[in-house]
Amino acid sequence: MTSEAAKAAKARYDAKTAKYISLKLNQNTDADIIQHLEKQSNVQGFLKNLIRQSMKICISDLSDKEFEELQHKANSEESDA
Repeated sequence: MTSEAAKAAKARYDAKTAKYISLKLNQNTDADIIQHLEKQSNVQGFLKNLIRQSMKICISDLSDKEFEELQHKANSEESDA
């Protein structure tokens, strides 16, 4: 059980160091995304990995096959973590 002091310390730390970003997905039009995210053991890690990889390359320059390979690599790295 976490003490009130520990909870307060964590809240102070998070207020100084964390940025919370939410994502709203439509259960009808984004069902494929929701389903894929639900398969991930660590959604936050999965998304961070995809974002970091997309920062290294320009997604629009990739063919569909290259993009699928990139997604597969991200999934493989996520399951290795």
